[in-house]
Amino acid sequence: MRIRRRHLWTIAVAIVAVVLALLLVLIATGILVLPSSGSPAPVSVTSVQFTVLQGTNASGLGWLGPSTFNYSGVANGYPFKVAPGATFSIPIEWRNYDGSPHTLYSITAQTPFAFSSSSPALPATLTAYQDDAFMQVYVTAPNSAGASLTLFLTVNAYPPS
Repeated sequence: MRIRRRHLWTIAVAIVAVVLALLLVLIATGILVLPSSGSPAPVSVTSVQFTVLQGTNASGLGWLGPSTFNYSGVANGYPFKVAPGATFSIPIEWRNYDGSPHTLYSITAQTPFAFSSSSPALPATLTAYQDDAFMQVYVTAPNSAGASLTLFLTVNAYPPS
């Protein structure tokens, strides 16, 4: 018995239709799970640059040290990666080089980052000549998946007017 070519195509199409229908039933019932697209690429924070708005002590030095400084380099853990939109922390150790107490009133992050909070909370006061005043600054990363960015933070030690 010889099967015609047209009948072979009909049989092949029927078999493919049955297999596809079976796969759809298995997916619909949750027996077969399709792989997800995965998480978005993380944001890479290449460095953190600080600007401190402050006055100077009698020696002409900033109350809290240099007015600008940065965290960078592999030895310091940079760059590091964070999920888009996630909140992460940056540790800071403050020193007051002045004979008077000074208060940190606000911290702002340059967009696309956003300042979230700090611990201790702001305003935070440093006593005269205080060493080792530790603070965690919490920042929210942008939603730009795969971006490689520098975080710019501005710390204000001037009293609000």
